[in-house]
Amino acid sequence: MKRFSLAVILFASVIALGITETVYLKKLNRKLTEHVSLTEEYFPDNRTAAEGEAETAIELWEDNKILLSVFINHDKLDDISEGLITLKYRCLSSEDDFRLAVSDVKYLLRDMIKEERFSVYSFL
Repeated sequence: MKRFSLAVILFASVIALGITETVYLKKLNRKLTEHVSLTEEYFPDNRTAAEGEAETAIELWEDNKILLSVFINHDKLDDISEGLITLKYRCLSSEDDFRLAVSDVKYLLRDMIKEERFSVYSFL
């Protein structure tokens, strides 16, 4: 009976952790997407503000990157980091390069949520 109780508790813990992971990723994704959208909105008129908003997104990403490494493949984390840094520096270049960087980051953020599936292996 003790083993069964322990198995139920362990199973419930893993399910709760999976739900928490999903909620956390969606909240972070929403915040990052808002910063990228603001960067895109500020770009034509105020490139300095766009660059500042991109920097804010990078700081938010870097603050959460360590925890995210538990749930997400490191290659994907590196791709998003690189995309955000590229976005910041594209604020000072041509509009076509900037729009390409925005599109790339938005795709990577959508892909992070779409491809991240909860599994027991995520925690092992």
